[in-house]
Amino acid sequence: MNENLEIKNLEAAAEQGDMEAQFHLGRMYCQGEGTEVNYEKALYWYEKAAEQGDAKAQFATADMYYCSYGEGMSWDKEKALYWFEKAAEQGHMKAQFKTGSMYYKGEGTKRNKEKALYWFEQAAAQGDERAQEYIKANSNNTQRTSVKNLSNTVKLKDFSESEEYEDEYDACAKVWDKILYISVATDILPLEDMIPMINVMLKGLDSQKEAFFNDLVDSYLPQAKEWVLNLCEESEEDSTDEKRCFITDDGNEIYLPISKEDFLASLNLSIFVSYDEDESDIYVEGYIDCNPDYFAGHSIEFNVDSKGNFEIEGLAG
Repeated sequence: MNENLEIKNLEAAAEQGDMEAQFHLGRMYCQGEGTEVNYEKALYWYEKAAEQGDAKAQFATADMYYCSYGEGMSWDKEKALYWFEKAAEQGHMKAQFKTGSMYYKGEGTKRNKEKALYWFEQAAAQGDERAQEYIKANSNNTQRTSVKNLSNTVKLKDFSESEEYEDEYDACAKVWDKILYISVATDILPLEDMIPMINVMLKGLDSQKEAFFNDLVDSYLPQAKEWVLNLCEESEEDSTDEKRCFITDDGNEIYLPISKEDFLASLNLSIFVSYDEDESDIYVEGYIDCNPDYFAGHSIEFNVDSKGNFEIEGLAG
């Protein structure tokens, strides 16, 4: 099919850098409006407009990378998240929800429930019903959760079905006198069969509090100071002779020096448990986020074996 006059005019404008023309040209190639469907050309022009800051184009670009439109195109979840988040930052409601969902599921990035909740809240504030349902469920779980009501073992009744992820269940336990958020994938082995293994792991991990905290303090407390100095802006107004105040990108205050007590109190713990058929045992990935956010959205990643022995892998995200 020959391109019609509208396509030719749009291409001429798009090649001159017209952002709207680039977006509309991408849409026409994507949907086959006035021309044959051509997903490669659609992505090319969508991305050109996205690079100029068009939120609609950023969302469309992300969607194409996420869904892998057409034969010969491949998924790229990292690029999808990048463009979804760019659109989300401009207030695009659907992009905000999608960004939250990808952080929640760990698509194109490490799982980060704090970032997921942030973007769900942004989408919910604009009326996204799916985001509102997630926040409602999360709020209910939080209200029921208190460290004093938890133990270092879990029972089947402690789990609830994930609101966002199929074949996944969530619960909380107490480890090192902190709330540990647990997500369990049950696509291979039923939850009731995994719980005894999870409890052995939890008890073993709980017994290693001193060793784990010593490793964190020795390796990551100095790094926390470096990250704050490099990435946060100092507030002369709130700094004193004894404490220096820094402001994070999200407006929170961090004071240097960071004491050992403050650093350990800032830790939020979560693990993701799956079943390894080859090993006939559970596989555990752990994540530590800080509040305040010393590491600018990065998590301290660790692995745990079925006996509760740990290995800290480093910063990720």
